[in-house]
Amino acid sequence: MTRKKPKIKIVATGSAKAELVAKASYQHKKTVTEVIPPDVSRAKAERWLDLISPLTEWAGLRGDQLRGKRELLRLQQEDSLLRVGEQVRERLKKIGVLPRPIPTKALVPLLEKASLESPDSKLIEAWANLIASASVNYDSEVITFSSILSEIGPREGSIIERMFGSRKDLLDLEITRTNSSAGALAIAQRVAIVPLIREGIEHSDLSMFSRLTEFFPYRCCLMTQVARCKVLDGIIIPELIVFDHFHRSNASGFEILVRQGLIKRGEVGILSDHKAEAFQVIWFEFTELGYAFVKRVVSSAFNSQQT
Repeated sequence: MTRKKPKIKIVATGSAKAELVAKASYQHKKTVTEVIPPDVSRAKAERWLDLISPLTEWAGLRGDQLRGKRELLRLQQEDSLLRVGEQVRERLKKIGVLPRPIPTKALVPLLEKASLESPDSKLIEAWANLIASASVNYDSEVITFSSILSEIGPREGSIIERMFGSRKDLLDLEITRTNSSAGALAIAQRVAIVPLIREGIEHSDLSMFSRLTEFFPYRCCLMTQVARCKVLDGIIIPELIVFDHFHRSNASGFEILVRQGLIKRGEVGILSDHKAEAFQVIWFEFTELGYAFVKRVVSSAFNSQQT
């Protein structure tokens, strides 16, 4: 009989532990559910719905019907959409253009993918530009651009911004597939480039990258590498290479944009007077797809088209 007493203690201890765990679990769940009051999240949802309603084909819907449309969307962060909606409204107000409804086929992926960005992301501005441009001048390319924008990050966005800069002359330029930077480089320009590169390499003067851009057509936007080479039996062999720091620091970002079809690599070789020396120039330029993308997502490009 004396051996049964320990068993009673074990059962009682286990029961007490179970009761403590249950209480802790209950208290934890209760705390989580009370962090964000329902009225706050509901107010945010209604706020961004009001902001985008002029851009939708749901303009005739009200109340529960409009909220029902919202439930069909796979949204992640409504704070992000609130920021996007506010910026879209600011852009449309600034250019003084009445928005037209964006087809649901394009609007739904735009909203869903924009909601994946964090509220403080630099790409919020790009999403606002894309949505605003779609409401002013819709084209099915918007659907493709929403996919591309969802697959790049702030690093790639900064590369695009840097390549375009404030060069509004790009906006009025007719782009054709035959207008390649290398092909459009005149012989006289090639002769003028040689002393610029030679001096830049000898003095490690990285300003030559921006100065070289002046010799190339508008599509060539960012010089990334120059090399002094020797010519041996018709073969060009690089001897000394100078790299652009921005490209070296963001090389993988450039490759991502190449795979997305927005930019492409260009290269040209230039012989010096005595034929035993040559110079190689490498750059990145926008493709036709990239040029169209820039016009819709880069703020300075979008604003210039509407003024």
